[in-house]
Amino acid sequence: MADSMRIDGFGVPPKTGAIAACLILGSIALLMLGLQPLLLGSLAEAGRLDVAEVGYAATSELLAIGIVSALAGMLLKPHRLRLMSIAACLVLAAANFGTIYVDGMGIVLLRAVAGSASGLLVWVAVNLITRGQSPERLSGIFVTLQTLMQFALAATLPVTLLPIYGANVGLFALGSFSVLAIACTFFIPDRFEPLPKTEETTSTALPISGIVALLVVFLYLAAIVGLWVYIERVGVLAGVSPRTAGLAVAVALAAQVVGGFAATALAGRVNAVFAFIACGLANIALVGVFALQPGATVYLLSVAAFGFLWLFALPFQVPLLIEADPSRRSAMLMAGAQLLGCSAGPMLTSAVATDHDMSGVLDVTAVVFVLAVAIAFTLHLRFARAHHAASVIIVEPAD
Repeated sequence: MADSMRIDGFGVPPKTGAIAACLILGSIALLMLGLQPLLLGSLAEAGRLDVAEVGYAATSELLAIGIVSALAGMLLKPHRLRLMSIAACLVLAAANFGTIYVDGMGIVLLRAVAGSASGLLVWVAVNLITRGQSPERLSGIFVTLQTLMQFALAATLPVTLLPIYGANVGLFALGSFSVLAIACTFFIPDRFEPLPKTEETTSTALPISGIVALLVVFLYLAAIVGLWVYIERVGVLAGVSPRTAGLAVAVALAAQVVGGFAATALAGRVNAVFAFIACGLANIALVGVFALQPGATVYLLSVAAFGFLWLFALPFQVPLLIEADPSRRSAMLMAGAQLLGCSAGPMLTSAVATDHDMSGVLDVTAVVFVLAVAIAFTLHLRFARAHHAASVIIVEPAD
């Protein structure tokens, strides 16, 4: 077990066990995100949260993960990772177990604490991904693994222990996984070597192009989650039965897993930036389909496509960030930008949603998708032209 990990041309590549440990650690840190509707809804049914507090609890955890992972990427050196990860796992476990015993704003506060610990563990996984020789493949494995773990718990808890013991059993499971995650910390590298130096990295500030690429990531996830929180309501108002609309959520989750596998399989074989842009265009088309208020079959197929594109696009954001900032410092902030986008999206769409009309939600989603795609295309075109100009050899005529 090496104390230092050199990746991507700086020395030996990481062992499979180290890769698996980092990605499992990050996936356990994000387990609650797939269970939020289930567990927070169960807490509300038990009278331990009101409607507003459900939103506060969900948002506080998302924001804490995003902010801490971003700040860690900017301020922390990837040293003494095992000790930091053990501490984060213990804090996460304490917050999950502690949520069993509190109500109301106490739950909101502890979910923010849990999010802070999770953000540090996600940062460890991102350190590995951004230093990889094929970061989009590692990212694909990461998003697929976390979705599978979330799906497994979301599918088993409601039909086993949750009806008997309520949300506390889910919180106990999360706390137990947090403790078990400590075992992974003994297999992760204790430190990572510095990111590669480039001609552009003469200052500690992020380049403008890297900031713009992070804006693309933020906007894309804001559009995705802003629509996702209302996807069932979009179907019901289009005339789809509530049962079918509920089924669509499960179908989308299954499609997400397929999308993650597909992205992992295609990583390195397709132009990553164009694949990401194509996903954005396809999502814009899907928003148009939802606006037409399709029947049940088309609605289900569209939601499945939406779920597939959600995870399929995520790994291809890494090459976009690396192209915009070859130092990979911007890529280190990817998880923060994604999670902040996830929390901002519902805020945007909730401002225009009404009980009887989802057209405002679809309009806002379409605009945000268009912005993300337009900026990504412009950014890529700029770098493609710069690369082409640099590759042109000017031969002066002989006298």
